[in-house]
Amino acid sequence: MACRRRNGQPRWRRSSLNSSAPRQPANPSPFFTFWKVPLWLAAAIAVLDQLSKAYVLRNWPLGSRYAVIEGFFNLVHYRNPGAAWGILGGYTWLLTLLSFAAMLGVVVFFKNLAAGSKTLSMALGLLLGGIVGNLVDRLVHGEVVDFLDFYWGAHHWPAFNIADSAITVGVIAYILASALIPEPKEHAQ
Repeated sequence: MACRRRNGQPRWRRSSLNSSAPRQPANPSPFFTFWKVPLWLAAAIAVLDQLSKAYVLRNWPLGSRYAVIEGFFNLVHYRNPGAAWGILGGYTWLLTLLSFAAMLGVVVFFKNLAAGSKTLSMALGLLLGGIVGNLVDRLVHGEVVDFLDFYWGAHHWPAFNIADSAITVGVIAYILASALIPEPKEHAQ
C-alpha cells in the first residue's frame, strides 16, 4: 500500500502485505532523474548539432573551407563515413547498430551509471546527446557531417562536430568524476 507525497514527505510502501511490517521508502523509477536535466541536455545537444549540420549542408559545398583564425581554426564541410578518425569507414550499418546499443545502454542503465551524482548525470546527458546527433546523421545521410577543423601549421586534428564534442566532453567528465568523486560510505548496521 502506498501513500501519496504530502508536504514534501516521502512516499512509503509497505515491504509486505502484512500490515505490521516496517515501512520503507518507495524506490524511485530508474528513469526518474533521467527525465530531469540530463534528458533536456541531451535533447539540446542533439538539436544544436542537427541545426548546425543543416546549416553546413545548405550553405557550404562539400570540401569547402573557411578560415576563422588563420593557422589555427577553419570551418569546413567534410563527411566521415566511419567513427573517430574514419575508423570503420564503410561500416555505417555496424556504427548505427553500436550507436543504438550505446544509446539504449545509457537510458536503461542510467540510474546505475549516474550513481546519484549530478556530475555523472550531466556527463551521461552530454554523451547521449552526442550519440543521438551522430546517429541521426548516419540514418539520414549514411555518414556524419563534420565542420570544425583545428590545426597548427600543417598538422590538422580530424574535423569534428558538436555531437563529437559532446561525446568527448561527456566521456572525459564521466571518467574524471568517477575517479575523483568519493563513493558513498556504507551505513553500519
